[in-house]
Amino acid sequence: MLVHGPLRRDLDRVLEFRKNIKPSGYKWTAIDHRRVYSASLYEITSEHVSSVCLLLLFLRTSSAAALLRSCVESAVRGTWLLLVASDDNIENVVAERGKDKGWPGLDHMMGAIEGHHKAGGLLRRIFTHTGALNDLTHGGLMQIAHRMGPHAGQDTVPLVNRICLRNACNALALITCALHLDVNDVSEVAVVTLRAADLFASFETAGDAQPPMR
Repeated sequence: MLVHGPLRRDLDRVLEFRKNIKPSGYKWTAIDHRRVYSASLYEITSEHVSSVCLLLLFLRTSSAAALLRSCVESAVRGTWLLLVASDDNIENVVAERGKDKGWPGLDHMMGAIEGHHKAGGLLRRIFTHTGALNDLTHGGLMQIAHRMGPHAGQDTVPLVNRICLRNACNALALITCALHLDVNDVSEVAVVTLRAADLFASFETAGDAQPPMR
């Protein structure tokens, strides 16, 4: 278990971010499948973020990376369901009607969200490529290379930590913003976005920024 150091501080920052942006004041605009399912998917995403941090805390980096697909997909599903899906889409999900029990593929949902909000490929920039997420989840070559890295004299762990924390935080920020957009609380969306930017800027070993001066 990590006792101190840059990664431990990064994990503490992520958990603090999770606690601070929880939409405890979320007001239901309606009680229906669209909103109840989306709220449930928010909770699932939030739990996945906590689990990623717990796994990294105990240096289970491969298991943390394997959870990323589930974390990202629950956030994207909740956002798509709440803000983009048609009534027919909702009915298909509820009835588990369709190829994947009513759910479109991850790439399709990302494209629909980006198209709806004219986001210009934003989600594809903030999340790891779908193929890579699948690889990490199913024990593909990325996971194999990660395990082989130390034996080949290449320390890949900081990169895996960064991938885990960035994807998990972006997933939580995405679905939190979706809940606020549903009730037209644009000021809270700005708060979440700014807090996420501050979080990423504060990362040490897991982020893009240089370590902050201490």
